[in-house]
Amino acid sequence: MKYGLLLCIATMLACNVYGQATFHFEKSFAVAFPHGAANQVNYIQLPVDQNIIGLLTVTITGGYNHQLNMGVLKKRICVVKGSSGYFNEYTEILDASGPLATQWHIGDYDAQNNTIPIYHLVSTGNTISIKIDGQMQTAAAANQIQSQLAVTTPMTVAHTKTRQYKSIMQDRVGIGTATPTERLSVNGNIRAKEIKVEVANWPDYVFQPDYRLTSLAELEAYINANGHLPGIPKASEVKAEGVALAEMNRKLLEKVEELTLHLIEKDREMEAIRKEVDRMKAMESRLQLLEANILQDRN
Repeated sequence: MKYGLLLCIATMLACNVYGQATFHFEKSFAVAFPHGAANQVNYIQLPVDQNIIGLLTVTITGGYNHQLNMGVLKKRICVVKGSSGYFNEYTEILDASGPLATQWHIGDYDAQNNTIPIYHLVSTGNTISIKIDGQMQTAAAANQIQSQLAVTTPMTVAHTKTRQYKSIMQDRVGIGTATPTERLSVNGNIRAKEIKVEVANWPDYVFQPDYRLTSLAELEAYINANGHLPGIPKASEVKAEGVALAEMNRKLLEKVEELTLHLIEKDREMEAIRKEVDRMKAMESRLQLLEANILQDRN
C-alpha cells in the first residue's frame, strides 16, 4: 500500500515536471562553413506564423578544422513578437571566450524574416555546433518552435560585423553585495594594473587670465574656519559617501595648478627680493669703499 502511494506521488511529480518542461525547447545543429570563402552567413530559421514571446539562447561551440576554433559564443535574446506586428527585443552576450569568439558573431532577431543570423568573421573553413534553446510563454509556441526550428546552409552576404564580447546589460551589478547602489558595487578590494576614468571640465581653466586665484591669506582663513581646502569634501562626508574618483582627480589637479601659480608668484617675489638684496649689497660695498677712501685721504 505504502509502495503504491509513493509510486503514485512520484508519477504525479514527474507529470508536473514534464508539463512545465513543454514551455521549454532545445535543438542543436552542426553547420560546416566552406574554406576560403569570405562573408559567410547562415541563419537560424524560426516558425514564420508563430508568436515568439519569451527567451531564446543561441550557443556556438567549435573544435578544429582548418583553424583552431575551440571556445564558446553565447547570446541571450528576450523577444516579444506578436501577430499584431509589435516587436521588441533585449540582447546580452553571456559568454565570448576562446579563439571561436574572434571568428563568429551572433546577430539579433530579424522580426521580418524570423531569423537569427550567424556571421563568419574569417574565411577559414570550420564546422560549428549551434544550440538553440528557449523558454516560451506558452507550451504551443515551444512545441511549434521545437518541431519547425531549422538552420540554413552558409551563403555569401556582405557585412561589417566584428567580434563580440561578454556583456552585462543589467541596471546594477553587485559583487559581494546583494544590494548594489551603483552600476557596479563591489564589497571588497579591486586590483588592476590601470583604471581609466572619463572626466569632463579638466581644470585647464586655472591657467586662464581671467581665473580668480584665491590668495594665501584667504586660503588660510578658510582652512582655519573649515578644516579643509575649498571645494574638497570634509572627512565625514568622504567616510559616509565615498569618493568619486573622476571628480576628486579633477579637484586635486585644480589645487595642484593653483599651488603651481602660487609658487610661480612666490618665485617672482623671491627673485625681486634677491635682486634687491644684491643691489643693497652692491651699494654697501660702494659705501665701504667710499668710506675707506675718505679715511685714507684724512690720513
